[in-house]
Formats: sequence, C-alpha cells, structure tokens
Amino acid sequence: MSSRVDPGRSGHRFGRALHAALLAALILVSGAAAAKQRSEQASVAAYDDVLEFSDWSTPVELGRPVNTAAEESAPSLSDDGRSLYFNRNPNLPEDNDEDIYVSQRGGPHEEWGDPAPVVAINTPAFHERNATLSRDGRLLFFSSSRPGGFGGLDLYVSQRVNRRDDQGWSTPVNLGPTVNSTAADVGPAYVEDEAGSTVLYFTSNRPAPAGFGAADIYVSRRRADGSFGSAVLVPELSSPSGDARPAIRTDGLELLLHSNRSGAPSSCPVDTPTPSGGQDLWVSTRATAAATWSCPVNLGPEINSASNDLQAALSDDGEVLLFSSNRPGGSGSDDIWMSKRDKLEARGRGFTDRQVNRGPRACGVNRAVVNSLDARLQAIQSALGAANAGDKATACDKPEAFVNEVQAPDRVGGSSPDCPSASTLPSRRCSRSIGRFGCCGLVC
Repeated sequence: MSSRVDPGRSGHRFGRALHAALLAALILVSGAAAAKQRSEQASVAAYDDVLEFSDWSTPVELGRPVNTAAEESAPSLSDDGRSLYFNRNPNLPEDNDEDIYVSQRGGPHEEWGDPAPVVAINTPAFHERNATLSRDGRLLFFSSSRPGGFGGLDLYVSQRVNRRDDQGWSTPVNLGPTVNSTAADVGPAYVEDEAGSTVLYFTSNRPAPAGFGAADIYVSRRRADGSFGSAVLVPELSSPSGDARPAIRTDGLELLLHSNRSGAPSSCPVDTPTPSGGQDLWVSTRATAAATWSCPVNLGPEINSASNDLQAALSDDGEVLLFSSNRPGGSGSDDIWMSKRDKLEARGRGFTDRQVNRGPRACGVNRAVVNSLDARLQAIQSALGAANAGDKATACDKPEAFVNEVQAPDRVGGSSPDCPSASTLPSRRCSRSIGRFGCCGLVC
C-alpha cells in the first residue's frame, strides 16, 4: 500500500474545475442514452408496477473458470447478462493486489469464459474493487486506493463508447470530495431513475452520527451539470454495525445489502430471521421509488450460512442473485455463488399469480378459474360472499370493498374502513402491495 496524498493538496493539484467538467461530461453523455432506454421501458413498467417473485433457490457456486483458489468477490452483471465483473485477489505474499476482472458469455444460459483483467481500470500496485455498471453499460463505477484520491479508498467512474467492449474503458475520473471523504468510500450502486433523479448509493466508514457505526449506506444525487451532490446518510439502511454494498433492483423497489448486525437495530425494528453468520445478506423494499426504504430483513438460512455471505448483485430482471461467500464447498477463500428465483407472471393489470393466490387467507380464490379480468372479479365476488358469513376477523370481510380495490388497482392508500391498516398486519412480508391493492390485495 502507498502513503496517502494530503486531501487538500490533492484536490488543488487535481484541478477542481477540470475535474468537474470531465465528470459532468462522462455522466451526461451516458445519461442521454439511459433516458432513451428508460423511455422504451416505460410502457412495460406501467403495466407491471408491482413485481412479485418466488423464493430464492439454494445457492450454487459458479465454479471455474470464474472461481479459483484465489479470492473472487463483489460480482456485478451487465444488463444483458453477458458480462460478469468481479474482484480477484491472489492473496499471496508477492501478489496481494486486488483487481477487477471480467468474464464473458454468449448468452444468459451459456457458460462463463476465462476471466481477463480490466486493463484500463487496474493499477499494478493498488487496489481496484467493487465494480458496478450503469444500466446502459456505458459507465463503470468502482473504488480504488490509487494515489491522487481523498481517502483510503475513493470512488471513480470510467466511460466507454461501445457497451460490448469490456476492455474499452476510458481513464477513470475521481468522483470528487462531495462523494469521497478522507475515510474509505466503496460499494457503489448507480440508480438512473429514483423519482426523477439519478442517484449513487455507496458505503462509507466516515464518522457517522450517534447510533450508527463501522460502515453505513450513503446516497448522493446527481446535479443538472452531471456532478454529484453531497453524500447523505441513509438511516433506515444503516445501523451501529457494518452495513455495506447496496444492490438495487432496476425498478428501484428492492435493495440488498450485507451486514454483521446481530438483529434489527432499535432505530429500525422489524421482525426478521436470526442472522446466520458474521456477514449476512439483508433485503429492504419500498412501495415507490420516492418512498423511504423499509427496515432491512435478513434473507434467512435459504441464502445465508454460518460463514460470511456478502456483496450481492442482482440481474437486470431481478431473477438472479450473485454474491460472494467463504462457506464450505467453494474453490478458494471467497467465491461467487448464485441463486435464482422466478418472476410470477402478471395475470391482468395489477395482478400476479401470487397476488391472486396469496392475499389474506387467499380469499378463497383458486387461480385456475381466474384467466381473465371478468372471471377474476366474478370469482373474487363469489369467494368473498361465501367468506363473509359472519367472520369479521379476516381482512376480507367486506366483499364490496375488495371488489372496488380490484376494479381500481391504481388507488393509493394503505387502508380503508373495511380493512385493517398496514400497522395491524402481522407478517413482515406484507408491506409491498399496500397502496396498490389496499389491505385485501396484500401479498404475504
């Protein structure tokens, strides 16, 4: 490791005006392309506002050639699933330099090819790690301990013109002192449309307010000129323990992080499975991209082990989870593991299989008879009528209220006189559909 450069002198030598211009140019050029991509996807998002998924499968190790006897960690997938970026560190006395590698494949169901170091990004004697791509594939954010920064590890960005060229990256540009600090700033997650803003989530161990700890989650918003504003702590995702490496689903409604918290902090209480090991993966959700994140919930023993499970990444469609782990059964010290889940098909505007089958007590609805909107409404009316024979304890005790919710699935509001408020519902998994379906359309 090299000695650090004084932040004040480094900032002046770096040339703040030139730095800002370079950074703005990189971000704005990519932003124009991303805006076109978001516009093309808008109609799909409008139809499928509330995504529902099956449970995660048992994780499997990616195996060779990605995993080796060395340390492989911090995976990140391109939007088309054809490029996999990750860290590799031989952890040898003569070679303890962490670098970013990339593996390619012809399609999402093919085998990964031999990984290659990303030459334009890596340095011969300093650490490069935690790469993440913008959704359009033209920006690469990562952290590095190279000289010329502001702290122990700083966040950088690089651009490429050809999104298929994994060796075509430009000279990296430091994100500057509004994002970076004299501490370590790592684990970026770039979100191109959060309630109309482009934001960068990341991890920092900078001094935090009382009640927060070793590492916390921060967010910085992109300004109109392409630069990033001052970093702000995200308290609902942070705790007195170490919380790191946010990974956000492309619709902005689900976030994974890893943490060594022993349970839910008092500042954000939640019913959650008991943590399994030193570092576990946790998940937070929100109803809209403008809403506050929910208290993170441990992913449980289906994903987490007694070892360290950390540095999550999601595929563009949200159906593949990659993470690093040193659990038994791997190829080396840390390896990359994968779990999958299925997106449950939408069955009419505002409906998925799971929502039809798994509202409170499922309301007696069998999805085999709800193949069209009219059939759905008739089935729900019939089922609720039968269920309404004096049982006032269920959330679906007023069939007309539920039918109104079904007919107007875009209604905003978490409760009605006929349904309990969100705070009275016991399941920790019941919050995501409140507001779109009311309590009776809740997915538990």
